[in-house]
Amino acid sequence: MNKINRNLIFLFLISFTFMQSCNIFKPKGQDTEKQGEEKISTVTIKDRKLKDIRYGAIRLGKYVYKASTVKKDKTEQARIFREIKYQFGNLILTEDTYSPTEKTSDKYVLDSNSLLPMFRNITIGINEVVSINFSEKSLEGFIVYPSGKSPFEEKISSPVFGDGFSLEIALTLVPLEKNYKVNIPYFDYRIEDIREVVVEVSDVESVRTENGTYSCHKVIVTDSDHGITDYYWISNKDYPVIVKSEVGLIYDKVVLTKKMELVEVY
Repeated sequence: MNKINRNLIFLFLISFTFMQSCNIFKPKGQDTEKQGEEKISTVTIKDRKLKDIRYGAIRLGKYVYKASTVKKDKTEQARIFREIKYQFGNLILTEDTYSPTEKTSDKYVLDSNSLLPMFRNITIGINEVVSINFSEKSLEGFIVYPSGKSPFEEKISSPVFGDGFSLEIALTLVPLEKNYKVNIPYFDYRIEDIREVVVEVSDVESVRTENGTYSCHKVIVTDSDHGITDYYWISNKDYPVIVKSEVGLIYDKVVLTKKMELVEVY
């Protein structure tokens, strides 16, 4: 084999390897393969749960909140650090909460095509207390209670969001127009059940914080089954972000109130 042929083969192999590498780093949902007469995604099979959600409006970055939770006869203050990032073809949501007594870390892995959760993990200190695997047909994992670890598996008819950061990402990306309304199902690990809520966009209100005044769309989330109404004030000036919220959390059949206020975005 002469030198020219050897060089051509070498260049072909390099080009082929480079093309394969490019495929690895394509965004989720970009690769497809033909099976029969239909094209199916080789990365994700999840349909978008909310058809009119503004997927392109999501902003990667870090958010700092001050928070308070009313527990029985006292109010516990906390600092919350949230981050949204893109990693290995998925969206990663992390939330670290620092209170006077403990640190809690909450992590979601979202399918970047649908924004539906695939995995959730919560730790308190170094102890893993919640682990959930989400799929289109089931929810399974475990929750640690004072009495011990409790595994669970629940069959579902269609995929659902998760409580907390997963649901709230969806809320910031719905059309922020007055009278817009949509039903959203999500899994609340505290009651090990799916909650169906009605989300409605109300009037625009001015919200004053320690960092200034924001013009916000008020979003009302109603859970009629549990008698809980949550309120979110979402700014949409440059990108959608929760500026303030008042949310009911169910603990041992008692509803506690959690409030958050935006401190910093970077």
